[in-house]
Amino acid sequence: ETVSPMFAVNNVNEPPQVALLAPRPDSVHSGTMRIAWQAHDPDGDPLTVDLEYRQDGGNWRPIGRGLAAVGTYTWRVASLSPGENYEVRVLARDPSGVAAADAALHTADCAE
Repeated sequence: ETVSPMFAVNNVNEPPQVALLAPRPDSVHSGTMRIAWQAHDPDGDPLTVDLEYRQDGGNWRPIGRGLAAVGTYTWRVASLSPGENYEVRVLARDPSGVAAADAALHTADCAE
């Protein structure tokens, strides 16, 4: 009888790793803002990315949904209130709903 060596099974679904690459912290924008990100799942699961913003610590609001794990997005900020501070975050989610986010206090003071 041939028996395999001992082995372990790890069925833990690891959270995605995500990084917000742009905008830079404390940057000032008018008209449009370039948002760049990259996300990776240690388990190799496909990811979807949502982009969100909030003003002065308020509720998160959508910018873009269901985006690729790596990409850029040009966001029109002209309609935002000038002279206010905003945060942008990227949220990566795997098919099981396990998510990770990076906002790192990236702020934009939308110029008039």
